Amino acid sequence: MKKDLPEVWKLKSDVYKNRNVKAAAYEKLTENLKEIEPGADREMVKKKINMLRSGYRRELKKVTDSYKSGAGTSEIYEPSLWYFSDIDFLRDQEIQVPGISTMDDTVLQETEIGSNEVSK
Repeated sequence: MKKDLPEVWKLKSDVYKNRNVKAAAYEKLTENLKEIEPGADREMVKKKINMLRSGYRRELKKVTDSYKSGAGTSEIYEPSLWYFSDIDFLRDQEIQVPGISTMDDTVLQETEIGSNEVSK
């Protein structure tokens, strides 16, 4: 996976959604893979990308979990995946930003409405 091909890895970009650009990128990666594996095709490239992402995601989870556990700096998990640092540009794609919940506001409003009706 190459950092200079966001159409393959950057899920929220406009180029990722462009089928023609993505197809050209997959073709380029397929040609590169054919140098190593002559029978390579687009599906093989997709599987390899997914395999790399899954491995990266697993290691990243171990790292973030070790930070959350309150471990000391000497106990922070050190990734053992040989390509972890090479594809660390995926980090912003993999770490989920906490969403804003409207449930708390809804429950609060319902509670206020219910208490107003009781007091009438």
